[in-house]
Amino acid sequence: MFQKLIITICFLCAGIQIIFSEELFRVLEDTPAWRINMDTRTNSNIDVIIPKGSLISKTSRSFDGRINGSRSYMHSIVYESKEYYIAANTFAALNTEEIFNSSFLTNADPQEKIWVNSYFLEVLNEGDRNILIQHEQGWVDSWKNNDYVEWYESSFIDMSLIITQGTIDIGGFVQDYFWIRRIESIPNGYHVEVTWNNKYEYYYDPIQRSKKVNLPSKETAPVFDFYFIVDGDYMDVYYSFSSGSSNRVFCTTFVRIDAEIRRQIDGIVWYNSYSGLPIPFEPQKITYWPRRADGSMDYSHHPLTVPGNSSAVFKFDDTVVKIEPVTENNTHNENKNVINQENGEKSSSPLPLLLAIIGGAAVIAGVVVVVVLRKKK
Repeated sequence: MFQKLIITICFLCAGIQIIFSEELFRVLEDTPAWRINMDTRTNSNIDVIIPKGSLISKTSRSFDGRINGSRSYMHSIVYESKEYYIAANTFAALNTEEIFNSSFLTNADPQEKIWVNSYFLEVLNEGDRNILIQHEQGWVDSWKNNDYVEWYESSFIDMSLIITQGTIDIGGFVQDYFWIRRIESIPNGYHVEVTWNNKYEYYYDPIQRSKKVNLPSKETAPVFDFYFIVDGDYMDVYYSFSSGSSNRVFCTTFVRIDAEIRRQIDGIVWYNSYSGLPIPFEPQKITYWPRRADGSMDYSHHPLTVPGNSSAVFKFDDTVVKIEPVTENNTHNENKNVINQENGEKSSSPLPLLLAIIGGAAVIAGVVVVVVLRKKK
C-alpha cells in the first residue's frame, strides 16, 4: 500500500521575497550599496557592490539622500535577502527595453529645474498661498485639528513629480507611488506601464489627493499606462487602462520651473511660518516665465529673459535610450534561474535549489504547488 507524505508549500510572510508578488528590477551597472540609512554614505563605507545584471526587489519610493555629501535621490531595496540603500537610476524594470533619457529624470539638486503642479503658477501670479486650498482641500482638512502646525508648514512643492528609471511618484502635497514595468518612447514624451508600489498601500488616505490630479484607484487599475507629453515648459499627463489605447484619460499638467521661481513659491507658501524663511514674495526677481512650445504663457504680463527669445524653453530630447534585453548571458549568475522563470523558460535546477531561489515558496502562475512524495514499493 502506498504511503503518501503530502507537503504543502505555503506562501511565506509578506516580509520574505517572493518573486511573483514583488516587482523585480535589474541593476544597470555595478552599483555601490549601503546598509546604513544615514547621510554619512561615502565611497569609503560602501557595504557591497551589486554587480550589473543582478536582480533586486522590494524597491521603495524615492527619497532625498546624500552620497559623498551631495544630494541624490535614493531607494531602499532588497538584494540577496538583505536591505540596502542605493542611488536612484541605477536599476530598471526587468522587461523594459528602453529607459528614460537622462534629461527627463528628476534631479535632487535644488538649483536644477523640476516639474511641479501647474497650479503653483496661479499661486505665484497672485502671490497668495490660499489659492492652494481649492486644489488641495483634502490635505488642508487633514491639518485642521493640529494645534501646532498649519497646513502650509508641511507642504513641499518639490515632491509633485519624481521620475527615476524604476519608479514614479506623482501627486500634489501627497503622492501616489508606482513601480515602472516598461518604458516606450513616443513623440514628445513617453508611454510608461506602471503598477502600484504596494509598500505604501496605506501610506495616506486617498481623500487627501489633490483635486487637480486625476488617478484611477488601485482596485480598478492594478496595472495601467501613463502618457507623459511634453509641450515646452509644460507637460500634460494622461493614463489609459490598456496599452496603446486611444481612450486616454487626462490626469494633470505639470510645469517646469527654475530655482528662482521655486524660491518665490516657497516664499509665498512658507512666509511667516515656523520655518522662518526670510523672503517675502518678490516677483521682480523672476526673469523667465514658463511657456508652451508655441511661445504662449498662462500669465504673459510676466517678464522673459529676453523678450521674444525662445531659447530658454525646454526642448524635449527625443533620443531613444535602449538597454540590452534580459538574457542568461547578461544577467548575474546568481539570478539566472529567476530570469528563466520570468521569461517562461524551463529551468534545469533541482527543486530544492528552485525553492531557495524564490524565497521558500514554489509558485506557478500564482498558485501554491503541492509536492507529493511517494515511497517505492
